[in-house]
Amino acid sequence: MLSGGPLETFSVWFAMNGESSFPVKTCLSLTWVTAESFLVAAIAWSFAAWIWWHWREQRKLPGPFAWPLIGCLPELSANWDRLHDWVLEQFSDDRRTIYVQFGYPDVAVFTVDPANVEHLLKTNFSNYPKGESNCNLMRELFGVGIFTTDGELWKEQRRMASYEFSSASLRDFSTDVFREYALKLVFILSRFASTGADFDLQEMCMRMTLGTTCKIGFGVVLDCLSPSLPKIQFAQCFDDANFISYHRFVDPLWHVKRALNIGRERKLKHCVKVLNTFTYNVIEKRRQEMASFNTKPAQSDLLSRLTDLCNRGGEISHYVDTALRDMILNFIVAGRDTTAGTLTWFFYMMSSHPEIADKIFDELSTVVAVAGKHSEELTEESVVEFSKLLTYEKLGKLHYLHAALSETLRLYPAVPLQAGSGGRCASRRHSGEER
Repeated sequence: MLSGGPLETFSVWFAMNGESSFPVKTCLSLTWVTAESFLVAAIAWSFAAWIWWHWREQRKLPGPFAWPLIGCLPELSANWDRLHDWVLEQFSDDRRTIYVQFGYPDVAVFTVDPANVEHLLKTNFSNYPKGESNCNLMRELFGVGIFTTDGELWKEQRRMASYEFSSASLRDFSTDVFREYALKLVFILSRFASTGADFDLQEMCMRMTLGTTCKIGFGVVLDCLSPSLPKIQFAQCFDDANFISYHRFVDPLWHVKRALNIGRERKLKHCVKVLNTFTYNVIEKRRQEMASFNTKPAQSDLLSRLTDLCNRGGEISHYVDTALRDMILNFIVAGRDTTAGTLTWFFYMMSSHPEIADKIFDELSTVVAVAGKHSEELTEESVVEFSKLLTYEKLGKLHYLHAALSETLRLYPAVPLQAGSGGRCASRRHSGEER
């Protein structure tokens, strides 16, 4: 009878079978395989339990399913070009607030509940700043402008902008600029109508608003609406930089790409360089022009007025140029994209509801005291003469037009998402004519 421990018994058994030595290596190998298999099984079981627990917890939260660690990033990336519609699809009549995980540990709260929106954007607005993490995503493009700042700096820029835009000179200058570029847009649309050619209405509106914002903001004339409709490098770089900056919200590797200067981050760097070169050249040229007079700016654009304020304050430095650059680029994105988007939806709504267009036409005829019919053939001269009758004061009397524009903004908000710190986010997007 064999006695002793397992290793001794194993050794004797091998000796009885003619083995010359005890196979310790074989035994240890078998023991290691057993331990390794147990470890792998334990890890697999733990991972499966974690997935089950995560799935169970996800069912308790309203909103799209979030994968472990990466959250909703795959679905967000796939729907980035229709983000607003995708977010809206997550809501229902009984679910007006949802959670969207952008990847561990970032969780955003989206809400369309009127009470929540009022709390976030009005009642307790100061409690929900943009947050440094959100601002950093846009810092290369917008610097420290009004869209990427909080607190006192944001209040100061808002106060300055409100003061400047309330001035009669800038108001009158803006009215003339909008009239000039509206006429250019009308003539281009008339040309498309006469030829029956297809065109992108939103692109035309974006061209018009880029021209107006650059002239009001910089005092620079861009040939956005010239008959040939040329490509504008400034506009292309601005659009590309805007898209890439916002896409960082769903790109967890953008820091790495920026450090390595590859992919979209390399393109963003190039676009920002083009924008900076253009902007700083305009600022330097304006400083040189303003050195020839000592009383007030020769032009009424926003850059001239802000530069004049800096000069009178004795704050001429490179930092002032940087601040001017940031304020002007923020002004462009505020005035260009929002106005163009609203105009596009407004034209869409007028096409869908021709009876509303008739009422707007009747109101225009009444307010400006011009008799006319839709069927009358218009000439460029008659359109120009009609536009001169639309003064700032008469525009204020077009109440039905104002109501139609307000309804367009309600159905298709110019700024459909308003972000706050900590991932809090308020959505005001409504689809079509549904609330």
